[in-house]
Amino acid sequence: MTAGVLSSNELQTIEDEHESLLWETIPKLLIPGFPALDKRLLEFGDRVGEFRLVQQFANHQHVLLAVNGQHDSMVIKTRNKRSVAAAKEVESVCQEVNLLTHTLDHPHIIRCVSICASGAPVLRRLLHGAGAVDPTRPPFVQGRRR
Repeated sequence: MTAGVLSSNELQTIEDEHESLLWETIPKLLIPGFPALDKRLLEFGDRVGEFRLVQQFANHQHVLLAVNGQHDSMVIKTRNKRSVAAAKEVESVCQEVNLLTHTLDHPHIIRCVSICASGAPVLRRLLHGAGAVDPTRPPFVQGRRR
């Protein structure tokens, strides 16, 4: 490094450390069991892992309908990690995951069934359509569980 100028390698190291702090340290503190970076998750063309991306939902370019090999429909919500610079934004993603996974239980609210972290996006896999109501969970009746 020369007088206040970073080399491209030094800058890349700082960016990597920043991303690690944002997407590994903070989520693990806020969400027990937050998955580690999955370097084996294949993302290419219209496929993410076992899912083929079928369509975008209107007005939501980051919310996609996807189908797996067994023709099960899922909603995949993505968040480009590279567009996130502040810990507050990561905290917001973690709060959404907590709400949709553990806290909210209502037939009109889609549940998050899994989250995975790949190289660029954070993916939240949500139930879709008729599968959105989990038959193994007791239903809500006037705000209370039966």
